[in-house]
Amino acid sequence: MTFNTISMIGLGYIGLPTAAAFASRKIKVISEKINQHQHHNQRANSP
Repeated sequence: MTFNTISMIGLGYIGLPTAAAFASRKIKVISEKINQHQHHNQRANSP
């Protein structure tokens, strides 16, 4: 099985080097960095 694109959520101290390792091997990386402060506020304001 081969793939040429991966998706990652979170680019912290583990996610960023992992994404860089995939990218260095010519694998397209789609990533999303989550702002924990903003995420916490959204959860607090949810019904």
